[in-house]
Amino acid sequence: MSAMPVRFDAGTCPNATFEDLDVKRMEQFIRTARAVKDFPLAEGTPPVELLRHMNLLNDGLPTNAAVLLFGRKPQRFVPSLEVTCAHFHGTEVVEPIPFYQAYTGTVFELIDHAVDFVLSKVDRRIGTRSKTARAPRSYEIPAEVMAEAIVNAVAHKDFTNNRPVQVMLFADRLEVHNPATLPSSLTLRLLRKAHRSIPSNPFLSDALHLTEYTQRLGSGMLNMTHRCAEAGLHEPEFSIADRFLATIRRPLWTARTDPVRNPSRHARHLVVRSIKTLTFQAMSKSKLRQRNWTGASFISATPWRMRTFSSAVEATRM
Repeated sequence: MSAMPVRFDAGTCPNATFEDLDVKRMEQFIRTARAVKDFPLAEGTPPVELLRHMNLLNDGLPTNAAVLLFGRKPQRFVPSLEVTCAHFHGTEVVEPIPFYQAYTGTVFELIDHAVDFVLSKVDRRIGTRSKTARAPRSYEIPAEVMAEAIVNAVAHKDFTNNRPVQVMLFADRLEVHNPATLPSSLTLRLLRKAHRSIPSNPFLSDALHLTEYTQRLGSGMLNMTHRCAEAGLHEPEFSIADRFLATIRRPLWTARTDPVRNPSRHARHLVVRSIKTLTFQAMSKSKLRQRNWTGASFISATPWRMRTFSSAVEATRM
C-alpha cells in the first residue's frame, strides 16, 4: 500500500528554524485560546511546548502550519500566503482600481486585515445608545457572513498554488476567490447542508478553531445562507472552476438601478457613478495609492469580534 500524502500544513517548512517564529505571537495565542476555549496549557508555557502540543514540530523543526500561524516573516517561506483586496465602484473589473491592498503576515493578520477592508467599504448603520454605552452598528451584509467567506478562503487555501486569495467588492456583490477546490467527498450541493468538517489544512484549522475564527462544525456555508436570509439578502452563491468562488449579493442594488421601480433614484445613481468613474480615471496611480494608504488608519479602527488575537499581539509590542 502506498503511503498517504503529507498535507502541506503538516509538512516540515524547508529552512525554517525556531528562530523564525515569533514568541510573542505564541504567548498571545495561549492567552486567547485559554480565554475562549479553555485551552489546557498555562500562560508562561514555553513556546516549544505549545508547538509540540499543537503538533507543529517535525523532528524539532517547525511545520508549515507553525510558520503560517506564528512566523516572523511567513512569506519568506510561503510566498503564496497573501490576500489581495480590491474595491470597484461598478460591477466589472476596471483600471485604475480605486482601492487596492495586498496584505501579508500570518493567517490571523491576513484574515483581520481583509475583513476590516471590506467592513470599511460597505454601508453601515449606527444605532443609538439607549441600551449600552457603545452605539450598535450593523452592515448592509452581516459582518459574520463576510468574515466567514474570508476565513474559509484562507483556512482552506491550497498553499502550493502561488495565486493569492482575492477579495473583490463590487457595487452589486462581494466576491471571495480561493485558488483551491473542494475535497472529493464534498459537492456544492452538500455545502448548503450540515456536513462533516473536512479541513484542507487540519493543523491550521485547529489553531483557528481555538481562537474562535472557525467553529469546525462544517456549518459555515449553511450559517452564511441563514444569515443572508435573515437580512433579506439573496442566498450566497458558490461555484468551482479553476478556484472556489463565493459570491454575496449586496442589498438594494436593484432598487438603485432599476428605472421602472425607482426612476428618480436610478437617474441620480447614474450621475453619481459617472462622476466617480471620471474622477478616478483622472487620478494618477500614485495618488490612488496615497488615498488608499490614508484610508488604512480608518480600516484599522474598525472593530469586529475576530480582531482579538492579532490586535492583541501588536499591543504587546508597544
